[in-house]
Amino acid sequence: MVPSNKTALLAAWNFFKGNYGLHFGTIGILVLLNLFGVLLPFVGILFIFAYSIFSLSIQIYFARTILEAGTPQELQEAAAQTRIGPFLTTYLPQASGGFLALLLLFILLFFLFSGILLASGELQEEMDPARMEEMAQSLTLPVLFLLGALLTLLYAFPGAMGRLMVSEDFFSAFKAPFTLFTPSLWRGIFNRRYFLLVMGWSLITTLATILFMALASTLLLLPVALVGAYLVTLYNGALYTFAWELSQELAAK
Repeated sequence: MVPSNKTALLAAWNFFKGNYGLHFGTIGILVLLNLFGVLLPFVGILFIFAYSIFSLSIQIYFARTILEAGTPQELQEAAAQTRIGPFLTTYLPQASGGFLALLLLFILLFFLFSGILLASGELQEEMDPARMEEMAQSLTLPVLFLLGALLTLLYAFPGAMGRLMVSEDFFSAFKAPFTLFTPSLWRGIFNRRYFLLVMGWSLITTLATILFMALASTLLLLPVALVGAYLVTLYNGALYTFAWELSQELAAK
């Protein structure tokens, strides 16, 4: 398959329509996990974690299917032969390792940015108003630098997630997100094809998120939002795989 956003979207749709029963059953399980996570005190966080891990497991399964299938028809046939148990659990070790790494990265970035914001707030409280403007100007460059660093990491994120999609076990999956900080990943992502792929992905996922949040606010359209969000999950799995293929291909040149 040619790595592109159009191919990823079509792959997600063909895999979905190849086995409606499989996918509606999966959506039901994910919705229940999410509801338990929201409604149950204390233990709800465990259901949120389970929801995230199963979502990753689904993406990995779909990514592996894409690598094996060469045509839309083969994707539909693969979906027709898939049962919900293996679909959810075959790649649980890899999904668990990847989720743990992503959680650690999130915590690290959260404390980094929170520390910077708290430090700037404390400095401003201790200073007189005459110097606050001067301090704000002096903080502009560091804040812009951190924002640029965050955007750069987001640009590389699909390539790192692609490595997670093809990981073989818990430990290789755990290491995959941390390739965000390795030269082996960066050598393959500064090129036109990867750039267009990731920019298209950013636009599609942003618009889809806005649309499905709006639909979810209406009870009548909530099922449409759930199906749409699930299709985006599959699309992400395909997109990450294509990003990995491009980064590998171009890094080898």
